[in-house]
Amino acid sequence: MSQSSPNYVGIDVHKSSSSICVMSPDGTVIFETTCATEPGRLITVLKTVADPKDVVLEETTIADFLYRELRPHVHRAVVCDPRHNAYISEDENLNDQTAAYKLAYLLRLNCIKPVHHPLSDARAEFKRVVLFRNDAASELAASRNRLKALFTSCLIPCEGTAIYAKKYREDWLTRLPKSGPRFRAQELYRRIDDGVAEVARIDSEVTRQARQFPEIKLFRQLPAIGLVRAATWFAIIDTPERFVNRGHLWAYCGIGLASRRSAGHQGPEHLNHNGNPALKNLLKSAAVAAINKGDHNRFQRQYEQSIAERREPALARLTVARSMATTMCTMWLTGEDYQDDYQPKPLR
Repeated sequence: MSQSSPNYVGIDVHKSSSSICVMSPDGTVIFETTCATEPGRLITVLKTVADPKDVVLEETTIADFLYRELRPHVHRAVVCDPRHNAYISEDENLNDQTAAYKLAYLLRLNCIKPVHHPLSDARAEFKRVVLFRNDAASELAASRNRLKALFTSCLIPCEGTAIYAKKYREDWLTRLPKSGPRFRAQELYRRIDDGVAEVARIDSEVTRQARQFPEIKLFRQLPAIGLVRAATWFAIIDTPERFVNRGHLWAYCGIGLASRRSAGHQGPEHLNHNGNPALKNLLKSAAVAAINKGDHNRFQRQYEQSIAERREPALARLTVARSMATTMCTMWLTGEDYQDDYQPKPLR
């Protein structure tokens, strides 16, 4: 006996209150209500809806928490990407109840773009720590860039990394012509030192939590994939089974090609813009590191072959990045170890 069509529940979530719209399979609004944004209150409302029921809410800072709380009480819970909900965001007369109605309507039509959230609490917490680490590293990089920009604004060349070393700082500070720039440089040096210490502390926690996930050790077999890259890949990808083919995986990682087609004409190809920026940076930097590793590994050979075929260096690096993504995903699915002279059976 086939399962009946579900009722669709759209929840427009805000910090203090949430608007709810329940829609039947044929599109009729069953009821609308507003309640406090508390798991217990939301679950109470959901219990009044006949099973099966599907719930949708937009990605926000509290979406992951609510998704985990509501999922056991519904047939399906979906967190969707608000950037793809023009039907909601471009409505000039939008209110909370209308937003909840439109979420239920889009879910009923299967016209929402889901945002993946880990099912396991342990994986969800690990992902938070990894992303927290990446944010701290980005802030550290920003401080270093500001320091170099300060010296550059004073026409002081500062290529390389010597400018960050503690033993050379006094020499660098004396090159600044005025006390104002010197004071700002000293403050930036303090920020850099604090940032380095913060990243080191978070790395210790990432290392501790990573021990519970054997897949991370598997990924580290690849050239240029250390703990941070392996942990980031594991935390964000989470479930490799959700990628139906290589193109889907590459698009998610921001290294797939996209182009517009209309009336028989195709526009220029470009890297897709909606991929995950952390994975895109991970794969592009890992590709460069593997190419420059100097041990003539598989990815370095692949790059050299691409150059020999007269491909542009940027495209050759992109090919390597895609190969690394496919290899890690395939190893994850098959449990195979990395072998430099053997290409695992790739994704479709």
